[in-house]
Amino acid sequence: MNAQPMEPTFSALTEIQLNALEDLLSNDEASSDEELIAFFTSEGIPEAVARQALTYRDQYLTTIYLDGHTPIRLERDAWRYDPQSRRFVPACSDTQPLGAMTAPGAACPISLDGGSMSTSIPLWRLEEAPELFLDSFVADGGRAVFLSLWGRDTAIHELMANLTLPVAEGGWNGVTLQRDGQSIPLNLDRDRLVKRTTRTYRQTRFGSLLNLWLFDRRCQDPDRANRQCYAIFNERDPRQDKSAMLWSRLRDLAAFPLLDHWRPRVVQLLLEHGAIRQLDQTSERLSGVWIDLSLATVQDAIGQLIHTGDLATQ
Repeated sequence: MNAQPMEPTFSALTEIQLNALEDLLSNDEASSDEELIAFFTSEGIPEAVARQALTYRDQYLTTIYLDGHTPIRLERDAWRYDPQSRRFVPACSDTQPLGAMTAPGAACPISLDGGSMSTSIPLWRLEEAPELFLDSFVADGGRAVFLSLWGRDTAIHELMANLTLPVAEGGWNGVTLQRDGQSIPLNLDRDRLVKRTTRTYRQTRFGSLLNLWLFDRRCQDPDRANRQCYAIFNERDPRQDKSAMLWSRLRDLAAFPLLDHWRPRVVQLLLEHGAIRQLDQTSERLSGVWIDLSLATVQDAIGQLIHTGDLATQ
């Protein structure tokens, strides 16, 4: 009896080999299939795996996951090879092929941040532009603070045009998020809105796919004149020191120098005076705070603690 051929798998590839695969698959000037096969095999990548990787060339990254996870890397934990269709499919699905334009993570658990935790994160859609997906957001009292959107280049550019056009001429000053029957209207402060394309993926089945960030300028550049800013945190990034990030923003905004050993007392004081406020609308993976040191009571309280010696230099 002939032995059954082994299924292609990416699980045994080194990081260098994975990078080589992904770089070439996303390269607009990539060579022919046979030339790529020859290159991959010269790098020690089995031919069966190389040929399987080439099936992504026309659909590469049409399915997008948080933190830059690509189909190749996801297969190591959450995808299985389907010999009948000769494609990778989600490990918990018998029908959904890789590259289908559906909400990533909506049906199957995926591994986030390279850690061991798996979770299912369905995407939001925009009511005003159903072809756009949103994977994370932060809002403050119905005002959008941070939005991360995914879509084809044409849809993203149309969205940016609608945010530039005057409202009287049909431009937008708000969007509505929709998911599982839930609807969240958000206002956009267009005067403070920053638009940034963070990642571009080409050679997909649906054209170029873009990731657009829309965020309040005060997330990046504190309003030092009014001593106000936002701080956004990734709750699933174990490397992120939220306390240190918050303290850095406070020191940046304060009217006088803050010493590091004052941190616990000062932060507690600011919380008591409402100068640090938790944002009330966030998606699963983000959180945020609003910092306002313009309050006269805050400055007076800190000054009083310094005067009385409760906040000492030593």
